[in-house]
Amino acid sequence: MGDKCEIRWCKSGEPATVRVTENIGDGAFRVDICQQCATVLDLNVGDDLPDANDVEKALEAHYPKDQPPYTWQPHNRPPDSKPGKWSKEVVAITNLGNLFKLTCIGGYWQRPAAMVEGEKVAWWIYQPF
Repeated sequence: MGDKCEIRWCKSGEPATVRVTENIGDGAFRVDICQQCATVLDLNVGDDLPDANDVEKALEAHYPKDQPPYTWQPHNRPPDSKPGKWSKEVVAITNLGNLFKLTCIGGYWQRPAAMVEGEKVAWWIYQPF
């Protein structure tokens, strides 16, 4: 294990750390999946993987189609949002190293009262759960 998650609809980018079983016809196969997929699918080590259609539906509901994988993005590439609407909430790290849950609208970041003068968003990432 440790390689990429074997579920084709996975967007987490995490290494595979959970081994489950996929039953196809008369055979059973080991499938290595990431912890995030295991959590979304409510699976533990050794459990049977649900039907592929059910896996696809669960993961598509968890990862909106237009949502990129969970990787840190620079502040000048804000999360997607419709015109005049706030983005989905993200985790942001500031230039001072503080973490906040924030949203963005039209390239402008929310500014919580806890932010000090001169503090600004440096990087952000979609929340994995």
